[in-house]
Amino acid sequence: MTTDLKIQEQLKNIASMHEKMVKESTPAPRTFNDLVFVKDTDLADKLGPPQEYLFYETFLTKEIGVIPKGEPCMIAAPGGTGKSFLALGCAISAASGVGWLDYKPKKPVKTIYIGAEDNQNTLGNRFYRLLRGMDVDKDPICFKNLKKNLALWGLKGQRLSLINNQGSPTQVYDDLKFKMEQEEDIGLIVLDPARSFMARDTEADNGAASEWKDLICAMTEISSRPTVLVTHHTNKSAIRGTGKDSVPAFDQSIVRGASALVDGFRWILSMQKLVLENERKIFMKITKSNFSESDVITEWKFNYDLGGIYEKINKKNDITKSLSSNSSLHNIISRKNEYVESSLDTGLIYSDHSI
Repeated sequence: MTTDLKIQEQLKNIASMHEKMVKESTPAPRTFNDLVFVKDTDLADKLGPPQEYLFYETFLTKEIGVIPKGEPCMIAAPGGTGKSFLALGCAISAASGVGWLDYKPKKPVKTIYIGAEDNQNTLGNRFYRLLRGMDVDKDPICFKNLKKNLALWGLKGQRLSLINNQGSPTQVYDDLKFKMEQEEDIGLIVLDPARSFMARDTEADNGAASEWKDLICAMTEISSRPTVLVTHHTNKSAIRGTGKDSVPAFDQSIVRGASALVDGFRWILSMQKLVLENERKIFMKITKSNFSESDVITEWKFNYDLGGIYEKINKKNDITKSLSSNSSLHNIISRKNEYVESSLDTGLIYSDHSI
């Protein structure tokens, strides 16, 4: 009996040594081992699938895609604008199918929301009030979708860096990516705020910011191609009014930190706040979109009494108010008609041009 056990142990050792030798003798795969020549593909002969989106908006009877699927996206805002409420509202909308701001979800998707500044109880209470402010509970189908599709983590006080100071993925990153792959069909993940998921120098150093962005992009390339939406702060100088209406100016430079953060994200919704006549007003504009364009500054009121929803004001004027001095409504319509392309499969209008 003892002899048999020794033989089995020796056989296991031989098998283990053989496996190790095979592994060591096999050359590691190289990034550019396979040459992809156009002649071996249909890239020059056939237009590929259009860019997909999580949401869409109606523009002059046309439906325009908003928040690209499978891309890194950002909500950038100064403190006190309610960006965490806005991001949570986006997660609720994506999971349930109810509207968010001016946008409607293409379809309900499985969604993960990680709040690094609230514990589970605080986040849960905010979620409870906000979903009722959005009237999700009044629609049985949407309410059921929400419960099935949304995962919430309130992880206040925990170290959640996705990347270390040497530019390598952390265990947190590996665990999160594993969870996303395990679920198989994650459509959206929200990280609030981005700073809690960065390393020490990510925000200030372009090289470190680029490495962090690459990890975020890798998360969007798992099989379900989820969108990763992060919230981030703006520069202190971001709030600045222009013109008689005191409508704030918007540009990509308002995003705080290294320029690589802006360069690496495909879609950015920027927020500004102004206090006019003792009333706080919130302004929003899509300041970056690589797949479409937006010339519209919209004005909103943050309603905490209804759970933290945003109520739009001046609905009739938000298109014309946001036109620059060298633009006209005709030019915007012309550009929309020039850049957008109809998809018979989805019924949405997509842009295949990078702006």
